[in-house]
Order: sequence, then C-alpha cells, then structure tokens
Amino acid sequence: MACSDDSAVPLVSVVVPNYNKGPFVSHAISSVLSQSLSNLELIFVDDGSADSSASQAKQLRSEDPRVRILEHSRRRGPAAARNTGIMAACGRFIALLDSDDVYSPDWLAHAVRRLSSERGDCVAYCDWWLMDSRGNRLGQKREHTKSSGMLFGEFLRRSLEVNSVLVATKECFLRAGLYDESLWWGEDYDFVLRAAQRFPFLYVDEEAYGYRLHSGNSWRKFSKKELYRHKSNVLRRHLKEGRRLLPPEEMSDVEARLAMYYRRSDQSLELFRLEFVPRIRRFLTALRALSRTSSKRSPALPEPGMPNTAPTAREK
Repeated sequence: MACSDDSAVPLVSVVVPNYNKGPFVSHAISSVLSQSLSNLELIFVDDGSADSSASQAKQLRSEDPRVRILEHSRRRGPAAARNTGIMAACGRFIALLDSDDVYSPDWLAHAVRRLSSERGDCVAYCDWWLMDSRGNRLGQKREHTKSSGMLFGEFLRRSLEVNSVLVATKECFLRAGLYDESLWWGEDYDFVLRAAQRFPFLYVDEEAYGYRLHSGNSWRKFSKKELYRHKSNVLRRHLKEGRRLLPPEEMSDVEARLAMYYRRSDQSLELFRLEFVPRIRRFLTALRALSRTSSKRSPALPEPGMPNTAPTAREK
C-alpha cells in the first residue's frame, strides 16, 4: 500500500515486528488499536513465523482497516522486520512495539504531544512495567535513565534496558541509519546509541510500556556468556565515538563496563586489548618522547680536571 497525500494519512505508524509470538499477538495489537490517539496505522511485520501469529493478525485486520500486514518469505531477524515496517510507514511519527508487549491506553497521545512541542526532531521514551505470560503486572521497572537531552553518554554508560519504548519522526529513524540487520540480538540498543548521537531524547514520565516475561523472550535463547558477548560487541562498536565525545571519567565507566562484559564472556584476548594494550601504547609513546628529548640535549661539559676533547675552532 502506497502512502497517499490526503487527510487519510495517519499521524502515527506503529511498527510491530513478530516471530512466533502467537499467544500474545492479539493482546499487543489490541493495545494499539485501543489507543486514545486513534489517527494511526499498525504495521504488523511477520518475520517468517511458523505458528498462528500471522493468521491472528489477519483476523484483526478484517475487523479494523488500520491494520496492515507485511510478511517476510523467510526469517530475516528482528532488525530487518523493524526496518521493513519503518520503510513502509506512512505516518509522520513512528512508534515501536514488540509483538509480545503492550502499550498503556494513552502512550501515543502523550508521546506525540511531547514531541510536537519541540522545535527539532527528538526521540520520546517512557517508563515501563513488567508482566508475566498471562499479562499480570509484576511491578514497575524503574532502573533506566530518566532525563532529557543529548543522552549518548548516559546510554553508553548504562543501557536504556527496554529499547522498544521509542517514538520519533520517521526522519529520525532514517537519519540514524535504521537497525543493523547483521545483529540478531542487541540491535535495538545499537540503534538507540546511534540515534542518541544525533538527536535529543525526551523522557515522558508515564508508565506506558508493558514488557512481558515468558519462556520465549529472545534473551532466554542465549547462555549468560553468549549474552555478555553480544553486549560487548554492541558496546565495543561505539567506543571510538565515546572517546571523542565523552570526558575521560565517563569513558572510564564505559570501559569498566565493557571489561566486565569481557570477563563474564571469557573473552580474555579482548580484555587484554582493552586494559593492557592502551597502557603499553602510552608507555611506548612516553619512551619515544623521552628518547627524542635526550637526543636534542647539548653535549655535556667536561668534568673539572679532565682534558677538553671537544674540537676547537681552527686558528687562522
């Protein structure tokens, strides 16, 4: 479906990537369609599911024309599913929702109101709560950053945790470079870091996103060592930019965090490179500087009582 230029164009496009989340799809989609901001479209991107996910979405589409369904013929990963939805979106704003999670009823209204009050492009994010597989609340999760501004350094020092709480203009997503399709885990955190280098983030003080804990959570498919390896891969790719933008004390925090990831994932070589190679380089640089300084010194004067063997000017 091509985006038209008439008044029917939605204000918000909600992208819902999905892979085998059959038990939760209806709850996720319903939480979008029941938003107090109704001028929206829901783009359900099925990433080659083998369960009833796509058929459930098609049933809901027959009941509400705001639902659009896009399907990958084979599984391409969560980043590719998000990118497919973003590129197809017609709305000025794009919001993300994983197909096993939910929105609170007023989240999009709050986010759009906040974003519309700003002069330039920004990214809105919110608080979130935990729920079990049946949708029962398990309490609020309030450990992430809760501030507004250029937050690249803050997000580099500690993750936003649930990185799917974002709402921003489509232009923001495009300029940040979309999601890296080579990453099958941590792609959302990688995107947050790239976006935070370019745009201010706006904290909306609302408990607006429900994160579901269940046996099919993507992070449960990996061992702890594998998870820390994935985390270290994402963090490492942003170190260069961090060293350029952050003061040394903040970069020390980031490098300490990365070192912890290396230790917990048994990456001894990477740990050596992070902790010892820079020290060796600094030592060698200082040694070279000392050698250059020594070579430029004037010849030493002879000790008292010793003959002066330095060549003298020839008398004429």
